[in-house]
Amino acid sequence: MPLSILRGWREERSRDSRARGYVETLMAPPAAEIAQQLAAISDGDADHAVWELRYAMRAIGVLVAERDALDDRTSSDVVAALGVALQADPNVAPDRRAIAERQLNDRLRGYRTALADRSAAGGTSARLGRVLLSFARTTSQDDAAVAFAADLVATMITTCNGALRNAYGEVNLPPDVAPSALRKRPGK
Repeated sequence: MPLSILRGWREERSRDSRARGYVETLMAPPAAEIAQQLAAISDGDADHAVWELRYAMRAIGVLVAERDALDDRTSSDVVAALGVALQADPNVAPDRRAIAERQLNDRLRGYRTALADRSAAGGTSARLGRVLLSFARTTSQDDAAVAFAADLVATMITTCNGALRNAYGEVNLPPDVAPSALRKRPGK
């Protein structure tokens, strides 16, 4: 019994450590030149553009963890680690953290809805890019603006996927086994 408790404790610490490592990527500041470009096609407010890029990266990071993780517990570990990181975020005044959390949750709902909406025009990145533009207060979502935002979001997805693999490892299946074949079916 003591060995199983120790093993459980080590596994929990390992999961926490991997989630914190992944969240470090989500908390990285956006590039200033990207924020300036987003501000230029939106309301001109560079500070708001920086915040929208932060929110987008964090929301997309959660969605990537939900969608692409190897373990069902990964997304809840990531959300917990992100919650801790947000409470210590030096960019948010302590009395404004509840507001920032609500704003992130609003963005997460928006990106999640766009990800699930297959009826909308364009691919996944374009749908998510339109959400970014909406939150960035872009008045015109012309083709150039959508393409710019779609590229930004595609880069965020790629970055999050890379960070997820670095933190949690890669799927390593034999070439003749589909991932869906590994799902346990009820009664089997």
